[in-house]
Amino acid sequence: MKIKRVEWSEELHPNEDSNYNHVTGTTPIGQYHITWKGRKEDPSFDIEFEDNGWIDSDSTLERAKATVQHIFESIIKKCLEDTP
Repeated sequence: MKIKRVEWSEELHPNEDSNYNHVTGTTPIGQYHITWKGRKEDPSFDIEFEDNGWIDSDSTLERAKATVQHIFESIIKKCLEDTP
């Protein structure tokens, strides 16, 4: 059995939903959000789940997406039981 991949939106510019550049990752358990200041030369990519606040940060968007995938998979694996 394989855990689903997080489905990412296109990169979005600041709008009514966010004051920062952002992407949204959709999973069966909710949405992850990665935000960053697009005008900064070396931005930090901040990760949040739903409206529960900051979870982690990373140095690139791809690394932040990989971190989200790892977090999501860890949550799902904690819900599984070994069967004989």
